Amino acid sequence: MSVEPAGRGGGPAGARGPLRIDLLGRVRALRGDVPVALGPVRRQAVLAALVLRAPGFVTYRQLLDDVWGAEPPGTGHRVLPSYVYALRRALDAPDSGPDRSVIGGGRGGYRFEPGGARTDLAELAEQAARGRRAKASGDLAAALDAGGRALALLRGEPLPGLPGPLADTERQRLARLRRALQQEHAECLVLLGRHA
Repeated sequence: MSVEPAGRGGGPAGARGPLRIDLLGRVRALRGDVPVALGPVRRQAVLAALVLRAPGFVTYRQLLDDVWGAEPPGTGHRVLPSYVYALRRALDAPDSGPDRSVIGGGRGGYRFEPGGARTDLAELAEQAARGRRAKASGDLAAALDAGGRALALLRGEPLPGLPGPLADTERQRLARLRRALQQEHAECLVLLGRHA
């Protein structure tokens, strides 16, 4: 897939629309239907760490640990601001100022502002919760539907190729969640008499 160079606002000049960030397969961002160029894999890992830890404030030290682990770059405190600057330029809407950025900053760290973008992680949590509530209330058809939507969001290996301990931990967590969703899906099929 070819991605146009990113200008302020994440895509070709004039790209508008809601921002979506996906981590449940290849890491990607879209503004409307236009792909956003996120840059090198470590920059993508910084974005993923901020999204995964949202809405919490993530210190420089925590980001360095999440992305580089035990071997942070010697220039870590200079690298992070340059990565975040590039991410803001790519992800923020053209008319947003620093106070309306999808990545907020503060003394010694950053915060992903969840209201600024829709994420597939949030959608997955919503669908999984909807499926559990429907199953608990006895609405197996609704549980099956929500569970199927949740499984469809897990479109491949999550965070493929992203370095760092946080990405490794999240891949393991999401693999366990996928297995649990598959089991719940199968249980609903059996309870509905759809054994085949």
